[in-house]
Amino acid sequence: MSKICKWGNSLGLRLPASIAQLAGLKSGTSVSVRLLDNGAILVIPLSHVAPVGGMHLVTKTNKAPREW
Repeated sequence: MSKICKWGNSLGLRLPASIAQLAGLKSGTSVSVRLLDNGAILVIPLSHVAPVGGMHLVTKTNKAPREW
């Protein structure tokens, strides 16, 4: 289980090392964060996202759920 913590004026979420490793995340990795219609939070490493016309599109290697 993870806990939301205060980080300056924002909130932070500490990820378990096992999840970070499986997702290919390490300290300093840039991510895209989206709130889905169902209230879920989607975090995608930007290394898996291709910028197109000011928007970020998810590549075939990391498809976003249909709600996104």
